[in-house]
Amino acid sequence: MAGNTQAAIHISNVKDSYVQDLAQEFGYQDIVKAKVIDTKNMRLSTVDKNLGVITSQCPRCKINLKFENGKLKCPKCERRENRKLSQDYGKGLI
Repeated sequence: MAGNTQAAIHISNVKDSYVQDLAQEFGYQDIVKAKVIDTKNMRLSTVDKNLGVITSQCPRCKINLKFENGKLKCPKCERRENRKLSQDYGKGLI
């Protein structure tokens, strides 16, 4: 059933290293590329390098963040953000 199905990414399935807080890995309205690892419970994983956030917005300005010097940066207010990024971040691949 496509379209209305909800799924979740457990904190242990975000990346290979320790994750203390999901809010430091994903932000509101981020578009995330993930892999389904459990169809019964609809669990997702973003552990692989090609998985993670592919587009993200500045929480203040609501414009797309740019990848710059290993971090995300708002081109308007210069706020810096961390995310669990896909290697495809900002390439327009959805």
